[in-house]
Amino acid sequence: MLTEGEYPRPLKWNKTMTDNEGLKEQLAEYAHKSWSGWIIYMFSKMERQSNGDWWIPKWAYERWTRQSNTPYKDLSEDEKDSDRDESKAIMSITRAELTKERQRVIGLIEDIKIDFSHLDHHTIKEELWRLDQLITDINEDRPQG
Repeated sequence: MLTEGEYPRPLKWNKTMTDNEGLKEQLAEYAHKSWSGWIIYMFSKMERQSNGDWWIPKWAYERWTRQSNTPYKDLSEDEKDSDRDESKAIMSITRAELTKERQRVIGLIEDIKIDFSHLDHHTIKEELWRLDQLITDINEDRPQG
């Protein structure tokens, strides 16, 4: 029971998003696709030598070295646009997963269906404390990945 003036502690961050295997796999798949696309592009600019080595043209070496050593804020707008396209793809994957998580949470809230209209302020605080403890217990019982 809460004492006068005491409020329920803040809810702990639900680790669903940080432990979400589906999201992790989608982002890993995207990272691999992005990386492999870059490798294919890079190889297309290189020339294979008779001994099997690859030769990188001077223009490509200089450009890619400059880009890799340049902070994002100092890149050209075209170079930033390329990075922005990458971030949009990542945001799209994350947004879709956040939308699913939001719907899951809304469903949980609707399932609880607690009617506080007839309760006094003190009893509402007790109910919120009980609910917070229940959520904490659920989170602590969740297997850690």
